[in-house]
Amino acid sequence: MPQEAYWRAGFALAPDDYIHEGRSDVTIFQYFLFHIGQGGHVDPKRSTPLNYKAYKEGHVGGAGPFQSRSPVELTAHFSTDRRRLTVAFGDGHYETYLNPAYLRYLYVLAWADRFGPFRVPVELVLH
Repeated sequence: MPQEAYWRAGFALAPDDYIHEGRSDVTIFQYFLFHIGQGGHVDPKRSTPLNYKAYKEGHVGGAGPFQSRSPVELTAHFSTDRRRLTVAFGDGHYETYLNPAYLRYLYVLAWADRFGPFRVPVELVLH
């Protein structure tokens, strides 16, 4: 896990190819965003326990703390009709129903609220 006080890593699902480097008009939780991380947005220099947050169409769909060993592994599974998404992470999990049109584009994201070099190691495995 990164040593930064504030970091986030996760994925976004969207029906449109809309996230591009350099664009400032994009809201990454416009369709569906799930992320894990640590630190609080109010005071990014203060470290906190691990936490997750999910957004659906711009609204918080679920949030809370969780515990995990390092590295943190996310496992995302879709039901056979591609409507129900289940995400497992550490000692927690999150379930939601999505519009199957959202599954067209997958973005894997990592970011921090600090300047200078920063890395969140991410490995993506698709089955």
